Amino acid sequence: MSRFSSFNLVVVVFLSVLLTDTTAIYLRFATTSPRTVFISLFFYGILQFSSGFFSYVVVMADNGFHLAELLGVRRAWTSPAITDLEDSYGQEWVSE
Repeated sequence: MSRFSSFNLVVVVFLSVLLTDTTAIYLRFATTSPRTVFISLFFYGILQFSSGFFSYVVVMADNGFHLAELLGVRRAWTSPAITDLEDSYGQEWVSE
């Protein structure tokens, strides 16, 4: 057994002991019930969703598609009859 793999084994054992001890400590507190964990993770998911949606809207607005026009642009974007699509800034997006 090399020195590197034995060091990894020591680190893994140390972390597993540390994590199980801290988990046991957190479970003893009354503030960390399953309901509070669910509520905190639910709000964390809402925060991630809203920040991702905000980033999507900002990037699309930078490229010329504001939110009001972005909601119905898919039908025109995939239509074979429309070869040039105009964005909010007046730029034409041409499909070949």
